[in-house]
Amino acid sequence: MTPAKAASLPCSRWLSLLTSKRPKREPRGGHDDDGLPLNDEVLLLIFSCSLTTADLVRCAATCRRWRRLVSSEAAFICRSPPPPPSGTRLCSVLAVGFFHQSLGEENGARPPPRFVPLDSRLRGASLEALFDGALFWSSRVVASRKGRLVLELRRATRSAVLRLAVCNPMTGDVSVLPTLSGKDKPGHYACALLTADDLDNPPPPSGSAAFRLFLVYSRRSFTACRSYSSDTGAWAPEGRVTGARISSKRLAQMYLNNASVVVGGAVFWRGKRVVVGLHVDTLCTTLETLPVGYYPCFCSERERLVENRVLTTWSDGRLCMLEVDLAFMQHEIKVRVLFQGNDRSWTESKTIRARLEPPMTERPFRLCLRGACEKSGVVFFSGGSNQREQLYALNLEKKEVRLMPEATAPDNRWCGTQFMGSFHAYEMDRVAYLASLGEGDAKMAQNGSDY
Repeated sequence: MTPAKAASLPCSRWLSLLTSKRPKREPRGGHDDDGLPLNDEVLLLIFSCSLTTADLVRCAATCRRWRRLVSSEAAFICRSPPPPPSGTRLCSVLAVGFFHQSLGEENGARPPPRFVPLDSRLRGASLEALFDGALFWSSRVVASRKGRLVLELRRATRSAVLRLAVCNPMTGDVSVLPTLSGKDKPGHYACALLTADDLDNPPPPSGSAAFRLFLVYSRRSFTACRSYSSDTGAWAPEGRVTGARISSKRLAQMYLNNASVVVGGAVFWRGKRVVVGLHVDTLCTTLETLPVGYYPCFCSERERLVENRVLTTWSDGRLCMLEVDLAFMQHEIKVRVLFQGNDRSWTESKTIRARLEPPMTERPFRLCLRGACEKSGVVFFSGGSNQREQLYALNLEKKEVRLMPEATAPDNRWCGTQFMGSFHAYEMDRVAYLASLGEGDAKMAQNGSDY
């Protein structure tokens, strides 16, 4: 995108870093000398105390040194709250919303994912422009975490290869991973994306935008795992997973639920009445049984009871399971929060009641949890009948529920087994966003570019 085109977009558009791939170097300057007399400590103090996110993006676009400081020290910069935004500048708040995909086809291909923001003033038009190319038609989102999406790139016809892409819709960065074909192509698989701060041995500051992608899948006689590293740009050799065996049927459940949660160097997925865990350093898996007494949802066309649960993290970082049901009063819902005890069993620890705004005019036939955002504590759920469903957003901290009238469901349905895998909660906080500004530099360094 050219600077002229970017300038023509509304001020509420997603921020992107517009820099030249080869900044000019002063003849007498060193590798990182841009003529500034201020040292890094002074610059970081200025960045953290007096600049908004938009200002920080402009600084990162100014020169290589400032961009390195902003991306590598994002956590330090964001310890202090940014100056309050004015007007429609929402750059200092979390970008929260969800991606959804239509099940129908246009010209023989499935349309790419579309974004619906929680704040209607934060438009998703420039985000969707990233997916308008032919590359993302017939694609499917398989993971969404910390501002990045993992998409399975498909053709209209069934392909014998697995092509994945990791995208940052906020910055427009797209990494197409090497193809897995032949005997390397997995069947049913579960996917998890880990960023630098998830790893026990994090990369140096210059690699703060690094990520690793894990695939867990089933072979004929064992469960296998393979990982991709953005540092090497290649897939690691296939590893054999120890511990609990994960069947192809279980992997299909994890694939459809798709939302993975990372806690303490381990990845967790929700399966049918179980939580599946993978310790990424040892490739050891666990299966933890969930209690039977849950709030059900009649999601299927045959009106069978379906688990109505979402796996996420609590504000203190603990892994938790959420269940939702309508309270006796029609203007309230109740959310049951389950934590894992010392005996590794899942038990109810608290129940949250939240008021619906506006109240439902009639008791809904079902409530269905759709997704959760870990950082912001926002949980999306649908409520309604067979004829019409509406989408709601619950703020766990404030215990408030708001209707999202701008969210239009395909065929007026958000709930149903046929819609599993089409809804993906999305959020990007300031730390993750500022750290991602160094992705372009990391790629150029990896390719041997001297700038």
